[in-house]
Amino acid sequence: MRVRPVTIAAGTGGVGLLGLVVCALADPQRTAFAYLAAWVFAWSAGLGVLLLAMIHHVTGSTWFVAVRRLAEESSLSLLPATAGFVPIALCLPLLYPWLRPGALDPAMSASVAAKAAYLNLPFFFVRASLYFGVWLGAALLLARWSRAQSDAARAAPLARRQKQLSTALLPASALALTFASVDWIMSLEPTWASSIFGVYVFAGAAVAGVALLVVVAFLAQRAGALVEVPTVSHYHALGKLLHTFVIFWAYVAFMQFFVIWIANVPRETTWYVERLRGGWQVPAALLVVGHFVIPFLLLLSRPLKRDPARLAAVALWLLAMHFVDVYWMIVPARGATGFAPHLADAAALLAVCGFGVAFVLHRMERTVLVARGDPRFARALGFTTR
Repeated sequence: MRVRPVTIAAGTGGVGLLGLVVCALADPQRTAFAYLAAWVFAWSAGLGVLLLAMIHHVTGSTWFVAVRRLAEESSLSLLPATAGFVPIALCLPLLYPWLRPGALDPAMSASVAAKAAYLNLPFFFVRASLYFGVWLGAALLLARWSRAQSDAARAAPLARRQKQLSTALLPASALALTFASVDWIMSLEPTWASSIFGVYVFAGAAVAGVALLVVVAFLAQRAGALVEVPTVSHYHALGKLLHTFVIFWAYVAFMQFFVIWIANVPRETTWYVERLRGGWQVPAALLVVGHFVIPFLLLLSRPLKRDPARLAAVALWLLAMHFVDVYWMIVPARGATGFAPHLADAAALLAVCGFGVAFVLHRMERTVLVARGDPRFARALGFTTR
């Protein structure tokens, strides 16, 4: 008997969850950091797809209609991600030093005390509720209205409604991403600051979102769930978009590093110093080569961007690099001796991604994956690139 993919994904998540429990009993703090890294990876990829779909509605791009339903269903991975925030909420004192009196030296304590109006537990949860409310509201409504477009009489009004909602909530979603990156990542080291950190996190989420969409489209087409679309031209367009965001990520990453390093302010450079010693140079170098140089060179190739299998392989590689990026941002904040991968890292990744994939697959099995009811679908079907 053939085992359903959703069963495999759920089973993988169960194995990861069991591993997390074992690791948490042995080393609660290290497990909490591993889980946060895996959760941020999954959350940012899902949010990246949502932002991509919203940008499509705002700009009125025609070609994206061919893969829009895949983007909408993938963005609903934010639902299990929201539930997955509960373990983080329970482990906050293990993660964030501003919740542990005496965890910082006197000079740092004074700096954190000055931020007490922002860095306090009640306000932290209020902000998180607002972030999830904006993202889930956008994702659920866009997916609901998209499915309702099967009614030809309502297709055009629903398309206008999707555009209006995206126009209203895209700025709010971007602001929520910026503040969430400060709350959930930057405040792990509350004395450090970067004025473009939110942009850096967005750039990584955008790369992960496009990469995830490419992988989902390829696998759905290979499984026979998609026939007419996406065509090689749609893959080509996704490949060009992926290439653009890879360059954008590299630009923002370099500018943040360059400005902080050239200014040489100790409380700012410390963030990079900790991530460029003790073995952390390895993932840092991997990001330079694997997140930028290799995909940049590969995605210059027009034939590769028009080859679904090879483009999906590059996209899968970039998803792996995005996890390295998130891991490199988060785990060194623990302040341990150096780069030391842990079983909890793999367990957390299996648990978070396993259950997230199972949820999305479960929905996709019950959803028509092509937005045929969209008034622009016929034009999207005939889309070609040079």
